[in-house]
Amino acid sequence: MKGIDVEALCEIFPFNFKIGEDMTLIDVSPRLFAKAPQITVGAKLLDCVEFERPILKKYNYETLLNYKKSALEIKISGVPNINFVGQIVQNRDSLQEIIFLIKPFATDLDMLTEIGFSLSDFAPSDALPDLLLGIQFAESKNVQLKQQNELLSEEMVVNKFLSDIFVCDTLETLFLNIAVSTAKALQADDVVIYRVESSLARQVAGAGSTQTSVQVSETGLAIPSGKGVVGRAVSEQKSQLVPDVNQCDYYIRDLASKGGSEIAVPVLVDGQVIAVIDSESKETDRYSIEDQHLLETFAELAGPMIINHIRRIRVQEESLKTAQKLRNKNRSLKSISHEFRTPLAQISSGVQLIAKHGDEMGEDEKRDTLESLLNPINRLTSLFESLMSEESGVKEAIIMEEFCLIALINRIAKQALRPYGRDGDLIITSKEKSLIVNSSRESMTQIILNLLVNAAKYSVINTEINLSIENFGHRFLLSVADCGIGIKGDDLGSVFEPHMRSAEAIVMAEGAGFGLSIVRNKVEELGGEVSVTSTKGIGSCFKVSIPSTA
Repeated sequence: MKGIDVEALCEIFPFNFKIGEDMTLIDVSPRLFAKAPQITVGAKLLDCVEFERPILKKYNYETLLNYKKSALEIKISGVPNINFVGQIVQNRDSLQEIIFLIKPFATDLDMLTEIGFSLSDFAPSDALPDLLLGIQFAESKNVQLKQQNELLSEEMVVNKFLSDIFVCDTLETLFLNIAVSTAKALQADDVVIYRVESSLARQVAGAGSTQTSVQVSETGLAIPSGKGVVGRAVSEQKSQLVPDVNQCDYYIRDLASKGGSEIAVPVLVDGQVIAVIDSESKETDRYSIEDQHLLETFAELAGPMIINHIRRIRVQEESLKTAQKLRNKNRSLKSISHEFRTPLAQISSGVQLIAKHGDEMGEDEKRDTLESLLNPINRLTSLFESLMSEESGVKEAIIMEEFCLIALINRIAKQALRPYGRDGDLIITSKEKSLIVNSSRESMTQIILNLLVNAAKYSVINTEINLSIENFGHRFLLSVADCGIGIKGDDLGSVFEPHMRSAEAIVMAEGAGFGLSIVRNKVEELGGEVSVTSTKGIGSCFKVSIPSTA
């Protein structure tokens, strides 16, 4: 074999023909046309494609381009016992054309001459030794052809896997497509994908059979690292090929076990196992080392896509958390700003009273009015400190203390209504002259002020606002009732939600819709409950039930 030019041997092709994008035969060798108007391609990958003149059926132009430079074994109808080897190339002069180059192989020269071919049909005279060598080594060339086609077959399977997983919008879809594509490549009826987090492999997708898909969706089995075949793939970070699970001492049997063989291949990214591709079969020795290599290729391709999806999800989650924090901060600021209005209105009302009627007021009345301004000033100070605590990330502490609820109401109730000109409309009812509770003075102040301001804003002047206190020993009940516009039945369920304001409320008074949501939050912080009954056009009654002792 010394001195043989292998490249020159491969270049000896007796026939060629061109096919355009519309699959029409453009140019056909006269010898090929005369001997074989129909050609059958017998290569494994092309699945006996039939070339018919003038139209090539079954495969389109783009599909054939996938087989560029691949070796094909071709039989020409009417030419028995002679094999031809062909190669598909794209025409460099015209990229819209495919060229098929075909070369014969026979065990002896007589087989070619018997069917009418002469040596001049195949090659110039200086190439005859190479041609004879090609005929002599026809069988060994066929083995090479088989190997080339097997390599091409694996390449096509890998390309198909890539195309299956490339366009996935979600991580769930990606896992499912990996399972489905793997099941097709292995021709397996059980393929399960595990996602690995915190040393735990959890089933996330299954394919191959309906039973496997249902089992994964219903069970979602989780396997610790190091346990079973899948767990070993995680802990050892290498593929596990088990020909017979009955001979495997670390195999875990469960309701879905097949009892034959298993293969598990880890998906590694930056030295960490992020997923496992696993397949089980009822047959022993079902999986080969070639299957392992194929799944390892799949794992290598799938890893970057999986980690990109995971990172994208984490970025989205962080963005959502940041957006939620901003929304919470905005709601908190609006709530605080709402709370500032009442004490500011009280201070404004007191200052205006002194400014207009100070000359007519006695010293005792002036002193009482000025002292009444201390409560809203203290309230503003408390609100400011609360705002600063929240801004620094420190939650406002709820201070529990003993105090007289009746005294608190008497001190703040009329002051809350004075800016609205409603202090004369307030009626306080209580069987108790003194009611000592252990609760939050600050929270109770906010509850009472917001309920009274709500009643003042949504009822007309010179109508009663009733505040009553009832003591039930372990709990007390505070009620605030008005004769205002009332609340429609459809709105009662959401009246304590932030921003909730009915069309009638918007017309009647300004506001941000935070007052009643603050009431609910404060009541719940104290372990209490708040409710409302209302009749449209007649009025509303809010009831707050809170433990007497925190």
